[in-house]
Amino acid sequence: MGNELKMVIGMSLAYVTSFAGLALAYWSYRKHHRKKESDGS
Repeated sequence: MGNELKMVIGMSLAYVTSFAGLALAYWSYRKHHRKKESDGS
């Protein structure tokens, strides 16, 4: 039972880390995109 639990925890951690990285990349993109728009206007 311990092995399965470790696998589930590991997969959950990988999913959360992946989601956090995606959210951070999106936030960074929005931040830079907004800056370029205001400079161009």
